[in-house]
Amino acid sequence: MGPRLFLGTCFGVLAAATLLAAAVGVWLISSALPDDEGGAAIRSLVILYGGGIGCVLVGLIALVWAYLDHALAAPLAAVVRGIQTAVYARAEPRIEIEDGHEIGGLPAAVNDLVLKLVQARNSVEDAVTEATRSLEQQKNQLAVILQDLSEGVIVCTLNHTILLYNHRALKLLHIGGDIGLDRSLFTFMNRQPVVHCLGRLTNRIADGRHTDHPEGVMASFVAATCDGRHILDTRMSLILDPGGDPSGYVLTFDDDTEELAALGLRDRLLREATEGLRAPVASLTAAAEILSGNPAMDANQQAKFKQVILSESRYLADRLERLSAHYRDIITDHWPMSDI
Repeated sequence: MGPRLFLGTCFGVLAAATLLAAAVGVWLISSALPDDEGGAAIRSLVILYGGGIGCVLVGLIALVWAYLDHALAAPLAAVVRGIQTAVYARAEPRIEIEDGHEIGGLPAAVNDLVLKLVQARNSVEDAVTEATRSLEQQKNQLAVILQDLSEGVIVCTLNHTILLYNHRALKLLHIGGDIGLDRSLFTFMNRQPVVHCLGRLTNRIADGRHTDHPEGVMASFVAATCDGRHILDTRMSLILDPGGDPSGYVLTFDDDTEELAALGLRDRLLREATEGLRAPVASLTAAAEILSGNPAMDANQQAKFKQVILSESRYLADRLERLSAHYRDIITDHWPMSDI
């Protein structure tokens, strides 16, 4: 209930009570008079004066109500509307009240308060705008830096939701289009290595071992794409809040699929060079020892052993040539080349 309605209700009840009191008084006086001619005349006068007094009192009440409504209720209602406008409107309102009010310096005080509110609101908005602009600028700078990296970079929350990434990550994960923010990392990378590494780092921080650990809040691991076709050499770095608690992590990774395949091929070549050449070398050694230990051997037997030595030597030469060719192919495929 507003002040004007409350004041009107109170004075309406007062006017009704006044009329009722006048009517009751007239009735009581009239009932006490005799029924003769003199009593009837007095009764008429009582009714006339009683009704007149009641009307005069109601008129006075109406005048008092009108004055109070103009001097108090209406200005207070205007102040309330002005405050509501200042709270919800974006403009700078000013409460204007007609002269003749009886609320003293309340409008001026409310105007000062509204002015301070608007100034504080503008200051907050300016600060938020500046902080947003600075944050956007830093984000753009970070995005530019990430684009220049030769490694894939993905920034995630502790719930493994992607916050930021660079285009190199798209190529290494073999994703067409964009990853899309707020998506799960495990849509593109297998889960177990990431969760295991995150658990290791969080335990390291919980135990306080990250302060003197050689890698601090970083750890390396090997992951793979969800289809398992590409092996990723990955490094995780935790993001710590001002309180020193983890708030997210950064993954930097590169595709090691070809490197691992090359390592496997090198291992196979090394195994062939050690195990595959053992039998021919043993045959050569045995034939040479027999020839050197039996100088009186006849010509036919010497010819047989010499033929063994010749065939095994040719086999070793061919085998070494093939191994050398395979090794050269591996080296030239992975040798870094630059434009000159």
